Amino acid sequence: MKTYGNGARSAVEKLKELADRKAAIAERIARIESQLAAQSRKDDTRLKILIGAAFLADLDKHNAQRAYIEATLRRAITKDKDRDFLKARGWLQEPVTPPLQPLK
Repeated sequence: MKTYGNGARSAVEKLKELADRKAAIAERIARIESQLAAQSRKDDTRLKILIGAAFLADLDKHNAQRAYIEATLRRAITKDKDRDFLKARGWLQEPVTPPLQPLK
C-alpha cells in the first residue's frame, strides 16, 4: 500500500473505510425499513380490530345493522376457510326463504 507523507492514509484505505461505512448505513436502512413495515402491519391489524369491534358493539343496540353486515361479509369474505369460520360463529347463515305458493 502506498502511503503519503505525514502518516496520510492511502486512497485504498480511504476507499475501504468508505465501503465499510456504506455497508453499515445500508444495514441501518434495512433495519429501519423492516421496523416501519412491521409497524404498518400492526397498525393495519389494530384498525381492523377497532372497526370490527365497533360494528359488533353496535349490534347490541341496533340489531337492524346485522343484515347490512351480513351482506358486506357475503361480498367481502371469499375464502371457504374464512366463511366456514364465520358460519361456525353464527354469521353467514343461509337466508330462510319462504316456500313458493302456487299461483291462483
